[in-house]
Amino acid sequence: MPSSRTAKKPKPIQRKLVDSFPSLKVSKVSSKQLKKTNDNIIQKKNILKSQIQSNKEVTNLYPSKQDFSPLVVEKSSCVNIDEQEHINKALNTFDLTYKYGPFVGLSRLDRWNRAVKLGLCPPIEIKRLL
Repeated sequence: MPSSRTAKKPKPIQRKLVDSFPSLKVSKVSSKQLKKTNDNIIQKKNILKSQIQSNKEVTNLYPSKQDFSPLVVEKSSCVNIDEQEHINKALNTFDLTYKYGPFVGLSRLDRWNRAVKLGLCPPIEIKRLL
């Protein structure tokens, strides 16, 4: 009676499959090799930690953003809502009027200048808005 410790030998077809796919082969790793890889991983982690700490020290050399007073004063965004609606309506009307040519791929100013060159008489108000 064969002992339970002996493994069954693979059949020839199974052996061919295993040989044709190297990823199916199981490699035996010794405990020494495993310890070496673990030591390498730990060393890499320690190196990365020291690099991160040195980067933090470098960033601490520079003053914080709060130390500087703001150099640019923001403009107030108080715009007359009715005036803005009028401007948007006029520009939208100009955009959608096919009389001045196609509007795809051109800026409004380029389209207005092209309409002037072609003698289509675009509204002068649009030029002032642009």
